[in-house]
Amino acid sequence: MKKNHPERKPEAQRRSTVRPDRVYSGRAKQSNAVHEVIRGEAYRANNGMRRFIILSAVILVLLIAIPVSCRMLIPSDNSRVSSQDSLTDVMTVSDSVPSITTSGSDLTEGTDNSSDYSEPNSDTSSSDTGVSSDPTDSLSPTSTTESITIPVETINYPRADSNLLPEIKKLSSEELSAVSTVRYGWSFNRPDRRNEDLPASLPVAIEPVIEPYAVVWQLPATDKPTVYLTMDEGYEYADNTTRILDVALEKKVGITFFITGSFIDKQPDLVRRMAAEGHQVANHTVNHPDMSLMYNEQGAEAVMQELHGLEMKYKEVTGLDMPRLVRPPMGAFSPAMLAYLNNEGYYPVFWSFAYVDWLIDKQPVPTAALDQILGELHDGSVILIHAVSKTNTEILPELIDGIRTRGYEISLLPEP
Repeated sequence: MKKNHPERKPEAQRRSTVRPDRVYSGRAKQSNAVHEVIRGEAYRANNGMRRFIILSAVILVLLIAIPVSCRMLIPSDNSRVSSQDSLTDVMTVSDSVPSITTSGSDLTEGTDNSSDYSEPNSDTSSSDTGVSSDPTDSLSPTSTTESITIPVETINYPRADSNLLPEIKKLSSEELSAVSTVRYGWSFNRPDRRNEDLPASLPVAIEPVIEPYAVVWQLPATDKPTVYLTMDEGYEYADNTTRILDVALEKKVGITFFITGSFIDKQPDLVRRMAAEGHQVANHTVNHPDMSLMYNEQGAEAVMQELHGLEMKYKEVTGLDMPRLVRPPMGAFSPAMLAYLNNEGYYPVFWSFAYVDWLIDKQPVPTAALDQILGELHDGSVILIHAVSKTNTEILPELIDGIRTRGYEISLLPEP
């Protein structure tokens, strides 16, 4: 083989020589690659922008939808706490001794180691007690529309003898006009020691004020220790009343329900069931007003309209007459109001036990609630608890059993 063929180039020169067409072809390939890279980056950029826009739109929709859905699920404050045609008793409990004022039309409250009572008027808030709210119950109120099945025969629960009621001393119109219109809030003193069956007592500011009038708050002792289980009903919450009535039927225990116009309008089936099953249904007024203030500002006739109006509603729904037992809304009263109710044949009914159970979103611990109620049991006690309370509904079977285990009978209030 010829090493120095005239047409062969040296090896080094051959390796460094590149044909022009190959150079241009390579550059074209590089150019195409660059364009592909640019197009890819543009695509990714556009795709990222699209994703950003979509994500932003989703977030915006959620920001709008979530608050709207929450408003649909959770009732407004207005639905919970204000409205004349619904009720809710609210009680504040205090073991201190506040000062007492008796001037003008201001409501005065007296407490010595006791419970004060005040309540908002509303279908949405809650319950009454010296307690407060008839509560009382915090999601929006519910109504019972379906028909119910009730026993054919009414159960005859124990009822206290009417002789236990204090005597009504009617006043002449001149005497009535001279009675003080100073307004007070109900309160009572808790027993000094728990679990010893000690009675409650009244603060020094309250006892002499109510002494001249026929008022029920703690009944006299009888041969058999007895307590009176009462519940205020301003509106139905979470189907509690149905469950309470189921327990009462199972345990064969009578309850005194104080109802308002709002409750009877929205829950006629429940009211019919209360009556049909032998419970006592009593007066908590049509619109749940402060009757002491109403008496001062609007007169006796306005007070009577509140009471007679509810009696008429009850008669229409059940065909029965309502007993003349009245629980003053918010525990508010004045000597003049008490005297006037007595003159009309009514007994104001307060309480000797109540506790903070009407705050629907802040319920007491069941074990602690049960311990407190049972710890303050005493003969003749008028117990006020609220049907809007989830805790009360939950502990009711144990509460009934505990009361009976302690040797107490549960009775309906005496009727005039």
